[in-house]
Amino acid sequence: MNNLTHRYLIYVTAACIVAVIAFGMAPQFVSAGFGISPPWIENQHAFPGASFERTITITQEKAPKDLKVHLSFSGADVSGWIQVKEGNDFIIPQGTTKFPVHFVVTIPQETPFGFYEGAVDIVGLDPEKGEGQVAVALGAQARIKINVSDEEFSDFQIKKTDIPDIEEGWPLKVGVTLENLGNRPVRPSRVALRIWDTNHTQQLFSYDITDMSFVEPFVSGESIGSVTPEIFVGQYWAEIEVYKAGELTLGDRIRFEVFPRWGLQKKPIIKAVVDMVFGTTVGIIVFSVLVTLVVVSTIFAFIMKRMKRS
Repeated sequence: MNNLTHRYLIYVTAACIVAVIAFGMAPQFVSAGFGISPPWIENQHAFPGASFERTITITQEKAPKDLKVHLSFSGADVSGWIQVKEGNDFIIPQGTTKFPVHFVVTIPQETPFGFYEGAVDIVGLDPEKGEGQVAVALGAQARIKINVSDEEFSDFQIKKTDIPDIEEGWPLKVGVTLENLGNRPVRPSRVALRIWDTNHTQQLFSYDITDMSFVEPFVSGESIGSVTPEIFVGQYWAEIEVYKAGELTLGDRIRFEVFPRWGLQKKPIIKAVVDMVFGTTVGIIVFSVLVTLVVVSTIFAFIMKRMKRS
């Protein structure tokens, strides 16, 4: 075997060994897949004194064991504005591939107008190792961008609509759950409501609701309005159209039910007793007999007492 062939065999053998080692190590790096979404905490329309919440989801391709996560902040101003509901150190349990982290941002009242930046580093550690020892190359960074100004900004996204079941005689509530994206309280400009019979063949009532309740800035909440249609026990369909700044944003259809009185909530004890006594003929007769016996007994006792004295 000449020297050239000998060298060739050495190179091939070395390449195979490297390939085997890399293949054996590959699952470790795959299982360590680590990312965040979205990679930012941002608000372009904040104001002094505002408070809002943002969520970043940590994702893992595989989670064969618990993962300790440490958060650290940079940015002289914004780092002091943020609190993490889960804490700056927490454990992602084994088997969890998606883990939401909730950041609460509170801007001090005296904060000057301006654009503020920073970052949060999210690092994965091995709980079984010593303090500060990184398990593998796990880490991500989310940028922090907050614009503090006095500019008014109003916008929202609609999450869902709802009409809860009611009892006969109750007002009918219309709820629109929305996320306030702006820095001022918001509500739908108008909600059009049409009520149909149980087969959705006949329209019974039609309303325009403009006095919906407000949802505060930077939060998700329910804007509620109500109407008082004369509808009786049964099932109905409601068609809802939600308008924002005069434009139709969402249309929905909801089925709801009207129950008899005290069909959804428990009747108060006093009311139940009164209904039991005076709600039936037997109850009235029994009550009358009892009252008569009490009156006669009282009169008889009074007469006997007077006779003893005399």
